[in-house]
Amino acid sequence: MASMSGIGRESLQPSPRSMSGSPTGCHAMLDRLDRVIENEVIPRLLVAHCDPVLAVREIPMSIAHDEVGRFCHLVLNARAHEVLDAVEHWLARGVSLETVFVEAFAPAARQMGEQWDDDRLDFIEVTMGLWRLQEVLREVAARSPGRLSPVGFARSAVFSTMPGDQHSFGSAMLEECFARAGWDTILLIDGSRRDLLANVSSRRIDLVALTVSLDAHIERLPSVIAALRGVSSNSDLKIMIGGCVPLAHPGLAALVGADGSAMTAIEAVATAEMLVDVTCCTAAA
Repeated sequence: MASMSGIGRESLQPSPRSMSGSPTGCHAMLDRLDRVIENEVIPRLLVAHCDPVLAVREIPMSIAHDEVGRFCHLVLNARAHEVLDAVEHWLARGVSLETVFVEAFAPAARQMGEQWDDDRLDFIEVTMGLWRLQEVLREVAARSPGRLSPVGFARSAVFSTMPGDQHSFGSAMLEECFARAGWDTILLIDGSRRDLLANVSSRRIDLVALTVSLDAHIERLPSVIAALRGVSSNSDLKIMIGGCVPLAHPGLAALVGADGSAMTAIEAVATAEMLVDVTCCTAAA
C-alpha cells in the first residue's frame, strides 16, 4: 500500500496518485533531479520490470540528438501537456520508458542546471522547467505498471527526507520505484520528525529510507535513526540512507547507525531486498 497524505495504493490494486503542488526549485534541486533520474529512476525501473521478456529483448530504440534538443526547448518553453505529447510520441514509436528517462529527461535536467550556472536562465524559468519535468514524470510513471506482490508477501517501507529538508522530490521518486517493485510504501512529504516517528510507530514497517541532502543533517542522523528503532514495533527494522550526502561520504551509513546505503539504484534495491527477508514479512503479517 503506497500512501501519501491519506491517499493509498494497495499492492494488488494500484491506483494513480497525484502529487500536485506549487513549483519550487533551486540549483540544488536541479542537480538532485539529474542524479535521481540517472542513478535512481532508470535502474530501479529496470529492476522493477524484471520479467524474462525484458531480460532478452533487443536493444531498445533510441532518441535522436536533435529530438533531445527540441525536448529540452519544450521543457523550458512549452506547456506540460506539450512535453507529455513528445514523450507519448516516443513511446508510441516503440522507444522504451527507460530510454526516454535516460536520453531525454536527464539531458533536460542537466541543461537547466548548466544554464542556471551560466546565468542564461532566471529563477522563474528554472522552477517552471523543473515543474514541467516533474509533472510529466508523474504522469508517465503512473501509466507504467509495476510488479505486484501476492497478499502477505509485500515488504513495507517509509520514504522521507531528513526532517527539516524541504526538497522531497528524491524521496518521491524512490517511493514510486519501490512501489513498482512490489513494496507497500508510504511517502512523507516535508514530514517533521514527529510525523516520521508516528508513521513508523503506528504500523509494522520493515524499512525506512531517508534521503539526506544537506551536510548539516549528518550530525542529527544518529539520533533520528535511534529514535526510529526505539518507536518501531519491528525489532528488526532496517534503515537505509540515500541522497547526495551519503554519495559524497562513503561509509556514512555505518557511522550513523544505518543498515545500508548504495552508490547506485540497482545496489539500493538489491540491498533493501537482502536486508528485508520477505519470509519474515509473511510471518509477521
